[in-house]
Amino acid sequence: MDPDPEPEPSTPPPGQTRGRRLLRATRIAALAGILLLLALMTWLRLAGIPGFLRKPIEEALAQHGVTAEFGSLRFHWFRGLVAENLRVAWLGPDGPRLTLDEADLNLAPPPWRHRGVVRGLVIRHGTLVIPLPLSNHPPRHLTVERIHADLRFLPNDAWEISRFSAQSLGLHLELRAHLTHAAALRQPRPPTPDDPDALLQRTLALRSLIDELTLWSAPTPPRLELNVALDGRQPWDFRADAYLHAPALLTPHGEVRQFRLGLRVQPPPDPERPATSSVTLDIDELQSPHGGWTGLAARLDSSGPPRPALPTNAHWTASVEHLFLPVARARQLVARGEHTLLPPHPGTPAHTAPTPFPELPLLSHVHAEAAAIEAGPAHLDRLAGTRAVLDLTARHPAAPRPPEHLDLRLELASLNGAPGTLGPTRIEGRLQHRPDPGEPPPDLAWWSHLWPYHGQLDLSLAQLRSPRLDLDRLQTRLDWQPPLLLVPHLEAALHRGDVQLSARLDVPARLASAEARTTFDLHAIDGLLGERSRTNFQRYQWQDPPTVHARAQARLEPWSQPRPDWDGAVKPTLRLDGRFEVGPGSFKGIPFLKAASSLSYDGAWWRLPDLRTERPEGRQEIAVAYHEDSQEYRVDARGPVHPPVLKPILGEHTADILDLFQFDRPVEADLSVWGPWSEGTRQAILGSLTLPPFTFRNQRFDRLDASVHYTNAVLVAAPARLLRDAGEARAEGVRYDFSDDLLTLTNAISTLDPAVLAAAIGPTLPERIAPYRFDTPPTVRVQGSLRTQDIDSADLDFHISGGPFRFWRLSADRLDTRLLWKGPDLLLTNLHASFYRGTLEGHAAFDLRQPDDTGYRFEARVRDASLADLLREATPGRTNLAEGAFDLVLDIHSARTADLHSWNGSGQADLRNGLLWNVPIFGFLSPVLNSVVPGLGNNRAERASSTFTLTNSVILTRDLVINCPPAKLLYRGTIDFDQRIDARVEGQILTDIIGIGPIFGLVLRPLTKLLEFRVTGTLAEIESEPLYIPKLLLLPLQPMKVLRGLFGLGDDPAPKPPPDPPPDPNLDPNPDPPPPRP
Repeated sequence: MDPDPEPEPSTPPPGQTRGRRLLRATRIAALAGILLLLALMTWLRLAGIPGFLRKPIEEALAQHGVTAEFGSLRFHWFRGLVAENLRVAWLGPDGPRLTLDEADLNLAPPPWRHRGVVRGLVIRHGTLVIPLPLSNHPPRHLTVERIHADLRFLPNDAWEISRFSAQSLGLHLELRAHLTHAAALRQPRPPTPDDPDALLQRTLALRSLIDELTLWSAPTPPRLELNVALDGRQPWDFRADAYLHAPALLTPHGEVRQFRLGLRVQPPPDPERPATSSVTLDIDELQSPHGGWTGLAARLDSSGPPRPALPTNAHWTASVEHLFLPVARARQLVARGEHTLLPPHPGTPAHTAPTPFPELPLLSHVHAEAAAIEAGPAHLDRLAGTRAVLDLTARHPAAPRPPEHLDLRLELASLNGAPGTLGPTRIEGRLQHRPDPGEPPPDLAWWSHLWPYHGQLDLSLAQLRSPRLDLDRLQTRLDWQPPLLLVPHLEAALHRGDVQLSARLDVPARLASAEARTTFDLHAIDGLLGERSRTNFQRYQWQDPPTVHARAQARLEPWSQPRPDWDGAVKPTLRLDGRFEVGPGSFKGIPFLKAASSLSYDGAWWRLPDLRTERPEGRQEIAVAYHEDSQEYRVDARGPVHPPVLKPILGEHTADILDLFQFDRPVEADLSVWGPWSEGTRQAILGSLTLPPFTFRNQRFDRLDASVHYTNAVLVAAPARLLRDAGEARAEGVRYDFSDDLLTLTNAISTLDPAVLAAAIGPTLPERIAPYRFDTPPTVRVQGSLRTQDIDSADLDFHISGGPFRFWRLSADRLDTRLLWKGPDLLLTNLHASFYRGTLEGHAAFDLRQPDDTGYRFEARVRDASLADLLREATPGRTNLAEGAFDLVLDIHSARTADLHSWNGSGQADLRNGLLWNVPIFGFLSPVLNSVVPGLGNNRAERASSTFTLTNSVILTRDLVINCPPAKLLYRGTIDFDQRIDARVEGQILTDIIGIGPIFGLVLRPLTKLLEFRVTGTLAEIESEPLYIPKLLLLPLQPMKVLRGLFGLGDDPAPKPPPDPPPDPNLDPNPDPPPPRP
């Protein structure tokens, strides 16, 4: 039916009518076909491709190596056939799996002529899962998502991949690839022995990489572009270009900015030429807690045969503007390296070797330079170096394993820092694998890594300047010849000399030994010593460096010990022996001209057994032992020495002794000194001394011989012998405690002047004994103790024998007594003395508690002493003296030195054959008696006796009787220490005649009354007055005397009280002073 009717035309010709009908039928058929086709396509879109059509398509994909399962295969109007939920798997159920949401099939048209031919796939929304199985570990896989790609199957089993994009682990991936002989990639490789291990290592590496990359993040996803051309039959013969760019990366290890990595692999243009590859890396900045860098630019170029697709030669360069690490920094660092893969066996090309890649030998050379370097912790002053150069050449396996051969060279122009400065330094080393090293001995720890090698290391440095050490030059070599580490020669130039050393270390035995010869100033290494060792070593000083030759040996700790214990484990095994010689120097301030000795050390004790020193006074032989831990020492010395120079090595108290001495000549000593090294009171001295003429406390002595012992601040001389002039003092023991200032004498005997000994004992003792003088030094035996600065603390027992002895104006030809002095009490006992042709015996006791007012008591007995001799010494200058032999008993039981009027006691005196008329107190009666009987007043007294008492120094007698036959004088009265007299005198005549004496006494009683007088005044000027008869009646008896008394006339009249009384020929015009206080 025609929708637009037209007017019926005229009848056309028959041929024209048939054409129209045919055209109409064709139109109808086309429309019907189109409708049918649309219906079919709609049905295929909704119901999918039927199985009979789907199976040829799957077979066609399988021919291209894609074994896939379709969830559905549908027709899309503009995309053609689309496979939905397509799943591709290979290498079994545990192999990789590719899941595609949709894949457009590019079939070769027309379908009826090229049925089953698939020209390609357009992948949309694909996901690739690569399992990474590992036994006894959780499952892990690598996932590549959002895969979009255009895959074309080309003739001759070639694939072309274009417009590939995907994302995995935060990385955006773009790929273009051309694969030939793709089916060869699917063929299994023949197994090799190392495949299981290699697969395991690859799996572990991929799992670790995935774990690491999951922790990374990037504000902008990194972009990786790949362009690959690969031949499946020769997978190592491929061409690849890759470029990775990450503007920023945040990782647990640090932050990276502008990371750019480029890779290019070029196959050889012909089989005779090697393949090439290059890698470029640029990183603007890397920062991490462990360091980083700025301005990194690196390039790696490699070349090699196409099989096994391993680089035979590689060359790389790298530069860093600034490299910083926690303990080091470097600026303008430039490095380059060359690596060459060598044949495993001589003459065998590397590309035909069956040896696995990790075992292939690799020859590497690395050269690095830095304009400036810094080393050291950041919080401290770092060491700064200039122009550091490192050259490293090694032959090693391709895998990261120890090298077979290693050459090292390190050069440094200078190094500066707080520890000091270092000039040009050069280190060269070589390490080479031994042919048959064998198994290393056990317990070598890190030495076991060096056991398969032998090698050497040369070190050269100059101009080392630091507070701890100044070194002009050092050169040495280390040879490692297992099991020995040798230092065949070390030479160093130090301050004013050098050192030459050789050493040896037996590594399995841990036994180290060394031998050295030095001529430098050993104080140049003071800074290397510990504080205590340095303090001890600085006690030695010298003008010119000593010469030392020494050998040492020590056993080190086990090599596995993490922190070596030098003091506890190594030092006890250290043994050292040698010898030194030195010129002028000093030890602890003691100068010497020359010294030489052997020396040894055994882990604790330093010993100098045969030290020979020379000083101006002579040569000394010394042995020294010093314990380093306890600081105890012992010095045995023999020879002449000037004692004051020893003060620095003696203790404080011992040195104080020397301050009391002055020496003119050296002392011959044989001494041993021991104790702590530091000065103190624990030093000890033992030995013998011979002192030539010397002065002690300003007292001159001729010689001293003593065996001395000093310890704990106590000096003992036992025995000791001291000479001066013709006398000597010797003692079985002399002990002085410096800490207690206590001097102790044992069986001391002296024939020296006591005043000299007193001055030597203490500064106050000479004043105490000054009144007691011996014309000839006595023999004194002493035992006991006293403090030299506290005389009152004495506990001494003296036995004194000698003479003549003088005290005040008294003397004794010989004296023998015992003196007990204990603290404040002084006891004089067993006194025996030759006293003015008689004898003196007695004892005395003194209380010294009050030095200015000493209490004392004594008892004295005198027999047959000459009164004239006594008065001659007691009253010098007088000529007319009393005479006679007298006995005296005097007992003073209370007296004080500060008060002369404090004497209290009693006594008795007897005089025989005495002449007393020259004494005024008796002589005034001589004229009277001569008037009665001529010559009667000049007779000697046959006997005179008296008892008396003393009360407050006033002598009272009631029975003084003087017998001068035929007369007798009776005295009673007092006289005091001021020589004041108050006495009554009575003269009797003929009263002692036997039988008739009383009769004469009665007859002559009136005359007796005539001879009674009262005597007053002083001993120098007495006044006598008759008691019963006026003076006028005595005129006939003594006319001139009476006239002078009556009229007051005299030879030298003077006003009273007379300032200077006239001298008396029989008396000293001035009273004698009292005796000094004991």
